[in-house]
Amino acid sequence: MFQAGSTVKDVDNAFNLFTDDFTYTHSKFNGFYTRESLYKSALRNLNEGNYDGRVTGFKIESKMIGLKAAAVQKRFVEKKDGMIVESKLQMTLFKFRNGKIYCIEEYW
Repeated sequence: MFQAGSTVKDVDNAFNLFTDDFTYTHSKFNGFYTRESLYKSALRNLNEGNYDGRVTGFKIESKMIGLKAAAVQKRFVEKKDGMIVESKLQMTLFKFRNGKIYCIEEYW
């Protein structure tokens, strides 16, 4: 959904991975978001043209899989000044219930 030319359907497809009571927490920024608030934000970003393809993806460096959870070390991959650059290493915890993500916690 971050790509140029993304549509509402792309946003919907991404959010179909989440449970109805999904939450996203980013402690460094005191951020706590519900599925509904993130969805509204994603649609606003889409409509404002903020999904312009600058973020090209994520690079998974390592992962630790547990029972109904996964901790992942990742990097954002972005286009900057015509070059592909990677962000600093970041840790994210995903929690699962009934085949969907019900919680994402950022630790970077």
